[in-house]
Amino acid sequence: MKIIHTIMKITKYSFAFGIILTFILGCGGNNDENNGINNENSNKAIDNDDRGDTQSESAALYPWKDNNGKWGYIDKSGTVVIPCQWTDASVISEGLAAVENADEWWGFIDKSGTVVIPCQWPAASVFSEGLAAVREFDWGYIDKSGNVVIPYQFESADDFSEGLAAVEVVSNKWGYINKSGTLIIPGQWVLASSFSEGLASVMDPNMKWDYIDRSGKVVIPCQLEFAGDFSEGLAAVEVEYNKWGYINKSGTLVIPGQWKYAFGFSEGLAAVEDADEHWGFIDKNGKVVIPCEWKFASSFSDGLAWVVDYKGKNHYIDKAGRVVK
Repeated sequence: MKIIHTIMKITKYSFAFGIILTFILGCGGNNDENNGINNENSNKAIDNDDRGDTQSESAALYPWKDNNGKWGYIDKSGTVVIPCQWTDASVISEGLAAVENADEWWGFIDKSGTVVIPCQWPAASVFSEGLAAVREFDWGYIDKSGNVVIPYQFESADDFSEGLAAVEVVSNKWGYINKSGTLIIPGQWVLASSFSEGLASVMDPNMKWDYIDRSGKVVIPCQLEFAGDFSEGLAAVEVEYNKWGYINKSGTLVIPGQWKYAFGFSEGLAAVEDADEHWGFIDKNGKVVIPCEWKFASSFSDGLAWVVDYKGKNHYIDKAGRVVK
């Protein structure tokens, strides 16, 4: 999950049901704290929503936490492939995963579980378009050899997407850099999200959200409470407090604002939270296709979605809603 989504949910939910900071639950229902904000105060890397953003690579592996509170990786059959030995772990992205060791330092492993970039940072994000954001004191970016290619200089830094990355140049001034580290869109937004399908959501000084194009021009002046990334032609938006729906690229609301919270579409389905704080999935017509019966649900990828039941246990479900692990 991207950094901006993380920040906004902390603001809105005030840890009410711990999606962001305290909701990582093991298969035995263990709890631990996990701060997923890429900023100067963070010593973690992984937004809990990202647990379900499973990769569509061949022989995909999925983060999994054992009864001892350690993270490893399972395959689609539920077999542990990389032993549970890490304090925290990200999804595998571009062949590598960010992991945290017992001393609270982050590095990267490959799909065999081998440490390929030593644990040396207090915070790190996943690789995207060949680069990963890491924090020393400020944030910069490394390549897959672990070399710092964009110097530590940003207060916060998001993943690269469509050739650009949102960065906080100074406090509350977000803009966009290219892969050489050049500021392409000046730091002018209170918050900014990643580009997706040619658009990025940004928060103006009045705390309202709009969409900009790659030139930095506002092209969808929605003035929304919150605006998510476009995915499969639609974006989850908060039209009023706790009323989430979906807009198309013309800014038209095509699925009414009726959900307490909503994620973007992935593989034709989107995770939504109803008024009773139960999670399920809808299709692009807004029809509930997997009943709202989970304590938490994340996006589908590679045919599976990470969900948590009301006993606090992790599962993966398929697109028919069947538990597969």
